Amino acid sequence: MSAVDIYVGFKNHLKDKMNTLDPKIKEEGERRLSICNSCPKRLVMNCSVCGCYLPAKVLSDSDCPIGKWNE
Repeated sequence: MSAVDIYVGFKNHLKDKMNTLDPKIKEEGERRLSICNSCPKRLVMNCSVCGCYLPAKVLSDSDCPIGKWNE
């Protein structure tokens, strides 16, 4: 995940908390997070593969490091 992806993810995470996030981004983030929630590589709120904070990562332009979001 690049520095830009990290910035976008946390910016969108903040927008979500303020109820100003684009509904399409929110819907995709919820889909991604549901996949992460059932993944054995998940460690509480982080991905054990890439180390990212999942509530922000799912709202960024990045990809799942093991390709689960594209299945």
